[in-house]
Amino acid sequence: MAVVARNAYKGYTYQEYIHLFFTALMDTEKKIAEIEAEIISEHNFDDLYILFKDQTKYFVQIKNYPQTELSDISISDDEITIGTNKSKFANNAINIVIINTSLINETNAMVFGLPCVKKDNVYIIPLTSERIGELLNDMYADSNRQNIIAAFLKNRISNAEFTLKIHELPPLNRISIELDDTTVLLRNVFDEINVGIQFVVGKPGVGKSHYVNELIHKFSNSIIYRFWINSQDPQKQDRLNYKTFLKDLAIAVFESSKSFTEEELIEEIIKQDKIIIIDGLDHIENYNCRELQKYFDFFEKISQAKVVILTRPLKHEINYPISELTDWSFDETYEYLSQLYKNLSYGDINNIYQISGGYPIITYFLAEHFQLHNNISFVSEINSINEFYDQLISSVDTKTALGFFVINDSYWQIDEIKSVVDNDIISNLILEFISKYPYLFNKVANRVSLIHDSLNT
Repeated sequence: MAVVARNAYKGYTYQEYIHLFFTALMDTEKKIAEIEAEIISEHNFDDLYILFKDQTKYFVQIKNYPQTELSDISISDDEITIGTNKSKFANNAINIVIINTSLINETNAMVFGLPCVKKDNVYIIPLTSERIGELLNDMYADSNRQNIIAAFLKNRISNAEFTLKIHELPPLNRISIELDDTTVLLRNVFDEINVGIQFVVGKPGVGKSHYVNELIHKFSNSIIYRFWINSQDPQKQDRLNYKTFLKDLAIAVFESSKSFTEEELIEEIIKQDKIIIIDGLDHIENYNCRELQKYFDFFEKISQAKVVILTRPLKHEINYPISELTDWSFDETYEYLSQLYKNLSYGDINNIYQISGGYPIITYFLAEHFQLHNNISFVSEINSINEFYDQLISSVDTKTALGFFVINDSYWQIDEIKSVVDNDIISNLILEFISKYPYLFNKVANRVSLIHDSLNT
């Protein structure tokens, strides 16, 4: 009988909707450990079996009886009657009957957060399809995760997989925080991070994002949000939105895509004693300045948590403690170069340091240039990233040609450059420069973009 019921279940729309509701509840609240559909049992409350993490067991019967009123339901001994339908329920267990009706309005109890009627050993939940849709929408911060869970469940049912355990749910997807380049652990980070807002400010290319990796290496209870990871990031614009910032932070904090208020999120962060590390706030000021104040308002609200914010110098006033991230020492430069560039001699490293002064991004550029050309004689001592670019791009024509990248801060396909520029001299200058100094660009397949936005600015 159970096999027949499971086959029928595939087209049983209301029953599937209830199943989806409990799967979503498992996904968002993280209290349900296991759900099984159409269990084999000695009773009729076998549409769903629900096991909570605290080992509480529920047996659920689902009835698509839209005209049902409370007067149509009676209970005697171990049996419930709805109209003319009789069903045996489980003894020594919590029995739930869910009915697709809007005609039962007087309730006396709550179960699963839903109003219900408790009669003897049975909870009767009136729940229409429309109401389930509203509840599902209220559960999630947005529809993406809801759609993922719905498709996931439908696929399992189609494959006759009727038992679901919480660890089998699709993984939660946060916005990527992975950097393209390897982080070498060099700097001495904070001994501890105290309650409050702490800004770490540094010039372009000083290694703020890699310093974040050094922080999380020491403070494993950190939650990271980055406003930029690379120029070809498909979520580059989305990650600058305040709503995305809150939603992604909430996924990390709640370990769920559940719906939340800003106040609930802040309260949970403080409760969990998490360290929040926010990388690249200057990208908001530069590329989404209309929302910058929202972030500063958020910092004010979350000032009782441990928060570290890394940024370039801002025009916006910062009324919080500020630490400056400075260039590497010679020892740190030596450690970085000797780990990543095995062919560099002590003299090569010293020469790079004398020119770069330990400026991390220039140190990287010079090391990469040395790998390609076996010399760095084209530059003298450098004090800023702009000085480096000025020495590198000695030709006015080349500098003008590279202005091409300003009109698109994402990427260009190599074969697009000639057609868009429509000038052989300028397009050849661009392609020649890319070929000569590839370390300034991020190349993926036939796509090319600037590796660091300081070249644009």
